[in-house]
Amino acid sequence: VRVTPQGSIGTVSMALNTPVALTVDGAATVVNLTAGRAGLFNFTGSAGQSLGLGLAGISVTPAGGYISVTINKPDGSTLASFNAWGPDNAYAFPLLPVTGTYSVLLSPGNNAATLNLLVSSDATGSLITNGAALNFSPTRVGQAASYTFAGTVGQTINLSIAGDTFPGSTYFTVYKPDGTQLNYTWIYSNGTATSGSLTLSNLPVTGTYTVRVTPPGSLGGVSTALTSP
Repeated sequence: VRVTPQGSIGTVSMALNTPVALTVDGAATVVNLTAGRAGLFNFTGSAGQSLGLGLAGISVTPAGGYISVTINKPDGSTLASFNAWGPDNAYAFPLLPVTGTYSVLLSPGNNAATLNLLVSSDATGSLITNGAALNFSPTRVGQAASYTFAGTVGQTINLSIAGDTFPGSTYFTVYKPDGTQLNYTWIYSNGTATSGSLTLSNLPVTGTYTVRVTPPGSLGGVSTALTSP
């Protein structure tokens, strides 16, 4: 590490971060960050895995601050970066590209912060056209849901969404059998039950499609069903 000041005299402090291991679907890790000191965490993921990152009970001092989050792939390149405000925040990983150790860097800047950090597998289920709705009411901040359904080329079906109580914008993304995105919609709720729908017209291929439900952060619930038009 080479430190090269620009000219004027001053001081600087540096420290090395020792990574803290996170367990997928394990207990939340309590995080205490002091001003100017980042926290480094890692977890093991497998290629094709669907995971969500949860930052629960965020408290920043002084109030109004945020935490900068950087997620790196096993090769050290950046997978995602964003700022997280309280009280809760979530990030739904894309399907993990490779197997290996992923890292999460939390930086509070000049603030101090506390939170609980979780990594969760998606809840799963199967949707049947004109069948029963699937209810998603997670108990872990950051958990998403992945539902599969069988579709036939040329078919038109409706994704019905009811009773969304997640505070904020919840996204419903539909993926084709090859994993590429077909369509999406989102619903905003202030915590009261909100409904919506997404029509999937003229499905491009026959195969297994996936609907991924990604809440914004704080806990709530939503029901999802498939119906004929």
